Amino acid sequence: MKTRDPLLNQPEPVTLFLPVVEALLKKNGCSAKREEIVRCFYQARPRIAIISGSEDHPAHIYDDILIRCLVRDIWSQKGIPFVFKVPSLCDGMAQGHKGMEYSLASRDLTAEIVTGQIIGHHYDAAIFLSGCDKNPAGFLAAALKTNRVYKKEFGKNFIFLFLNTPVMKDIPLPASLKKIMPASEALQALFPETLKCNVYAKYFKVLSGLEKKGRAKESARILRSLAPYVCTTGGTCAFMGTGNTSKFILYSLGLVPDEYALPVLKDYVNPNASRRVTDLLFRLIRNKKDISRIVVENFENSLHVLGCINGSLNWILHFRYLSGLTGYVKDIIHSVHDRPVLIPAD
Repeated sequence: MKTRDPLLNQPEPVTLFLPVVEALLKKNGCSAKREEIVRCFYQARPRIAIISGSEDHPAHIYDDILIRCLVRDIWSQKGIPFVFKVPSLCDGMAQGHKGMEYSLASRDLTAEIVTGQIIGHHYDAAIFLSGCDKNPAGFLAAALKTNRVYKKEFGKNFIFLFLNTPVMKDIPLPASLKKIMPASEALQALFPETLKCNVYAKYFKVLSGLEKKGRAKESARILRSLAPYVCTTGGTCAFMGTGNTSKFILYSLGLVPDEYALPVLKDYVNPNASRRVTDLLFRLIRNKKDISRIVVENFENSLHVLGCINGSLNWILHFRYLSGLTGYVKDIIHSVHDRPVLIPAD
C-alpha cells in the first residue's frame, strides 16, 4: 500500500500514535473507539498539533483550558489532534542574573526543537499558543522552517495559525499600602500607576535608594507587602514589553484570528472563539494555503507596526533572524499595506 503520506507508508507510526491519541481524547472528554482513530489515520485526516509553552511561564498557565476546547473541536471536525509543550524562558524571571545569558539562545533552541518535533511526527498543521519573550519568534521560525522542508521534500505547505495568550490583570495600589510608604516625591509619583512587574521594579529601586540614605528602614517589609498585589493573574505583562509587542507583530503578519489578537482571559478560553479558529484552520488546509507567503507579504507592514507602537526592541533582532527564513531580504515587498494581508477565510 503506497500513499502520498510518508508516515502511512511505514509499518509502525500509526500503531504508536494510537495510545497517544486515545489518551488525549479521553483526557479532554472525547469518546472514540480505537477503530475510529485508525480509520481517521488511513483516511489521511489532517494531523494537527497544538503547541504551547511551558507552565512555568506566566503566559502559559491557562493554555490547558484552551487546549481542551481545541482538541474537542479538531476531533469533531474529523481531524486528529496532538499536543506538545516546549520550555519557555521568561525574561522577567531571568532578569539581572546569569539566566539572562540564555534568553536569546532559547529562541533558536525553541525553533529547532519544535521544527524537529513537527517534522519527526509529520504533522500536517499546527496551532501555536504563542506567549512572551523569545517564544513567539521561536515558534514562528519553526513554522517557517517546517514549511520550507515540506515544500522541498513533499511538495506541500505546512499550515499554521497563531493564538495570542491573554494579558495580565493589573490593579491600582491599595490605599492601605500608600499609608505605609515613606514620605517621598518619587514614591508618590508611582501611586497612580497600576501594579505591574515593571512598576514593582520601580518601587524596588526607589525604596532601595531611600534605604541607603537612611530614609526607609523597613523597605524589605514594604516590598513584601506590595508583592501580593502584583501579577495577580497569569498572562503577558500589561505594558508594551516583548509579550504585547509580539501580539501586534504576529497579528500584523496575518497569522492571528481577530478573536485572539489581544485577548483577556475570558476571550482566550471562549469555546465559540476556539471553534472559529479550527473552522478557519480546516479551510486553510483544504485550500492548501501558503501561509509563509502571507508572512512575506506582511513583513514590511509589520516593521512599520513595530515603529508605530513603540514596541520592544527585541523584535529588531527577531526580524533580522526571521528575514532569512522568509526570503524577505531577497524578495523585498516595497508597498506598505494600510492594513495586514489577513489569512483568507476562503
